[in-house]
Amino acid sequence: MAARPNAPSFYAQAMSEERQRLLERARRMKGLDEDIALARVELRKATERIPRDDRLVIAWTNALRSLELARHQMGGASEDDRLERSLFHVLHLFDENPPEYPGTGFDASSGEDRFHQTISRSDKA
Repeated sequence: MAARPNAPSFYAQAMSEERQRLLERARRMKGLDEDIALARVELRKATERIPRDDRLVIAWTNALRSLELARHQMGGASEDDRLERSLFHVLHLFDENPPEYPGTGFDASSGEDRFHQTISRSDKA
């Protein structure tokens, strides 16, 4: 059953006017890019906290993973590249000097590990 266009939502009734306006703006958003960006910012803040709260880091990592997987399931071929890039950055989040993304990592579209393919080719040469 679809919601009536002008009916107040169940949650909005308990919110301040400012929060109701934010809820309306959030309803108009398409895609998950902004949600993913926010999760990345919060994950970074969580890793920089002293003392670091590992439960918070894990929670934001899981949120980011879930958002990326949802975006991947919603999208087309270019989503594979974004999923690969995002997972690469999550995996290297705690590296002091993370490697450059292009040319390394897992190729989600083909299911092949380009990094190890490159190494095995150079060993054969």
